[in-house]
This record gives sequence, structure tokens and C-alpha cells, in this order.
Amino acid sequence: MRKALIVDDDVIMCNLTCNYLEKEDFLVYSVHSGEDALDFLYNNKVDIIILDLMLPGINGIKVCEEIKNRENTSIIMLTAKGQVEDRVKGLNIGADDYMVKPFAPIELVARIQAVLRRNSLADENDEPVALTQNNLICFDNLLINMDSCEVLLDGKRIFLPKREYHLMEFLARHPNKVFNRDQIINLIWGWDFDAKDRTVDVYIQRLRKRLKTNNKTNWSIRTMWGLGYKFEVISI
Repeated sequence: MRKALIVDDDVIMCNLTCNYLEKEDFLVYSVHSGEDALDFLYNNKVDIIILDLMLPGINGIKVCEEIKNRENTSIIMLTAKGQVEDRVKGLNIGADDYMVKPFAPIELVARIQAVLRRNSLADENDEPVALTQNNLICFDNLLINMDSCEVLLDGKRIFLPKREYHLMEFLARHPNKVFNRDQIINLIWGWDFDAKDRTVDVYIQRLRKRLKTNNKTNWSIRTMWGLGYKFEVISI
């Protein structure tokens, strides 16, 4: 099981991110200051660190620098919209990627997977590596490329706006599991996403129209009345 450490003094955001990563099969630890992060890492190893730059005491830049001086653990920085200079500093001292708050949890997971995959491949071989099945989701005539964020239906590329793509990828990665509207909003687009009661319904309807096909398939996006929605697959 992959291990992640979240370093963020925003307890609500920290707990939300922890819960989401745990659902993605990560073993997650969390601390709320730079000092606690360094203390934890003296005695524990993790695969990736989600590091907020605005921390009490030792800030994220110094924490990132200290970690990178000791080991090559992957780091994704969390920054506010105006922290461009700090973001550049973090990348220059070895951070692998950054995300601007607020963010959608599903995008954070995608970036974590991309960083871990990239660093794993770099350790094994410096040459470019062809796309593997681990980067694809495939059901019958539907293929989702998680690296390029592309969806192919009947062999043809289907344009999906960003939020519809995230919705499609999330449902397809959890086949036959039902999610209600609040779960979809919180887990895919983020807890601060400004959504009205029927926003999810609208996105589901749009997605169904874009994925309409004349071919018989073993998958469909189903409405579970009174419960929510699921990506139903007859045989996996």
C-alpha cells in the first residue's frame, strides 16, 4: 500500500484530503506544522508528501528544502493563488509538482499518480516508456486515457470539458459503486464548488449525450432513484 503524508494547518481541508486518499487505497498520515512533518519523517518513510507552503513555524519552502537535502521523496506543494514566487522557489529546490488552492480532490489524486509514475520510471530507466494498461480505463468501446485526459468512444475522440471529464473518470474508476450528489461534488470538484441542487444532474445528462453510441455496450451511467448515480458494468 502506498503511503502519503499530508502537511497542512487547515484541519478541515487536511481531513477531507485524507478521507479521499484513503478511498484511493493510500495509507495516509497527517500533521499540521513543518516541525511535526520533519519529526515524523525522521522515523517514517512515505511515497509522497502533500505539503502546504503557508505553515506555522517552519514554512513549506524550508520543509521542502530540508526533506530534499535528506532524501528524494516525491513532494506536491499546495499554494494560494498569489504565491507564484514561493511556488517557483519550491520547484527550484526539488518539489515535483504544485496545486493551487482550492482544488478538486480527483485532480490531486491524478497529479499524485502522475508524479509517482514519473519518478518510478525515472528510477528504472531514463528513456521514454510507452503507455501501459495502468494508465488506461477500458470498457468495451470506451477508453479513458488518464495521462492525456482523453476519452475515446468507438475509436473516436470525444471532447469533454474539464468537469465532465473528471466526472467520467471518477465514475469509471469506481464501477458499480453508487455515489450521491453530495459525494460527487465533494470528491470530484471539491468541497467549495458552488453547486445548486441539480448541478450534478445536468452534468450527468450532458455526459450521457456525449457518450451516446449505437453499439451495444456492457457499461452505462445509471440513475439509482433516491440514491445517486453509478457507472454500471455488467461484466468487469
